[in-house]
Amino acid sequence: MRYDLLVVGAGCAGCMAASTASKLGLKVLLLDRKDEASIGEKVCGDALGSHHLDSLGLALPRECYHSTSPGVEIHSPDLKSSFVIEDESLRAISLDRRAFGQFLLRQAISAGAELVDRFHVSSPIFEGGAVAGVRGIGKDGARAYGARVVAECSGTASVVRRGIPDAEISRPFPKEDVMACYREVRRTKGEALDRLQIYLDQEKTPGGYAWIFPLGEGMVNAGLGIRASEGASPKEAFLEHVAPMEPLAGSTLVNGGGGLVPTSKPMDSMVYDGLMVAGDSASTVSPMHGGGIGSSMLSGKILAEVCAEALSAGSVERKGLWEYNKRYMAAYGAKQASLNVFRKFLQDSTNEEINFGMAHGIVKPSDVLLASKVGDLNLSITDKATRAFRGIGKLDFLVRLRRTARVMKAVKKLYLEYPDFEGFAGWVAKVRAVESSLKPPKKRRS
Repeated sequence: MRYDLLVVGAGCAGCMAASTASKLGLKVLLLDRKDEASIGEKVCGDALGSHHLDSLGLALPRECYHSTSPGVEIHSPDLKSSFVIEDESLRAISLDRRAFGQFLLRQAISAGAELVDRFHVSSPIFEGGAVAGVRGIGKDGARAYGARVVAECSGTASVVRRGIPDAEISRPFPKEDVMACYREVRRTKGEALDRLQIYLDQEKTPGGYAWIFPLGEGMVNAGLGIRASEGASPKEAFLEHVAPMEPLAGSTLVNGGGGLVPTSKPMDSMVYDGLMVAGDSASTVSPMHGGGIGSSMLSGKILAEVCAEALSAGSVERKGLWEYNKRYMAAYGAKQASLNVFRKFLQDSTNEEINFGMAHGIVKPSDVLLASKVGDLNLSITDKATRAFRGIGKLDFLVRLRRTARVMKAVKKLYLEYPDFEGFAGWVAKVRAVESSLKPPKKRRS
């Protein structure tokens, strides 16, 4: 049997792609390596901004989440300064990750998608150079499935994408753009937190941050991410730096685990002949905070809509699927690419610079909120702050921050002008030229 769309991976992107495509009348097969009852179980921060549900038109059943929070509190490395960021349109929802995953899966199956669980995809199948299905090992042994279009939604495993004979689509993410994460769900004895807590520290969590997110009923999700290129153990860092923190005093472990998360801009192109890529495999995670649930679902939805249009037009080669790139970049990718510039700036800043910058309000909570919404960075650099930074010999911090804000705007503009298929090579050259105007990251410590 040949399917219209074969989706590899029943995560957030895969289930959204499968349900959307099925509702559009496509014959869909959904494959996942887990058994059906375990789909949805994943180690992550479990937080989702309410605006993602609004934009997708999803009404979340109460059993899918533990609690909601009015916002987030960001702490400086010395813990002397903090930003409280609250916005009613950006309420944080602490998910029951398995229940949420099962909800998305039920939506896909109810819409008509066929599920094959416990199937390990090993490689793509090609016909005339185009992807035409996958091979793998299932409950009944080796098996092959054919499809007019394959959706790669298998996360960082990227089992299909990495089997494509094209360097652009199969390239692994650089380690400096990947976070090695570890988190634990803990039962606490102290007072319940009312906001998500984020802790910046370039020495304890180089390239990343630590977090403590309330789950309700005396439970928290606590963890950290470290840039994978650092080579450090995130679990060891968690036990040394996060577990002893005051909100976790006397807490007991419920469960724990780790994984890798790409936190960069999206892939330059997320399509190949007969193949579309979504979710973590396409690097759709926000570089600002590492959250990827909402953007994964969005990418899956757009993928399915464009796939249906391409199948109707009878054109599933790269040019026929190209509209997926354009729509995703306009909907989220442009903001994501802009925030990736800011991520690199933060990773190249020292604790001393971050402490001083937060204490003097160089970037205000309202500016961070605006950046998280639209990808623009406003600055509040007064003459007094400039003199203060000159006084401690850190004037270059302000120079780099101003340059970062300019590059963010330029990159966002380029992504909002994402080209047609014929103009892709020239567009990539322009993006690289703008990004190269930033200094390369340096190994710096306060």
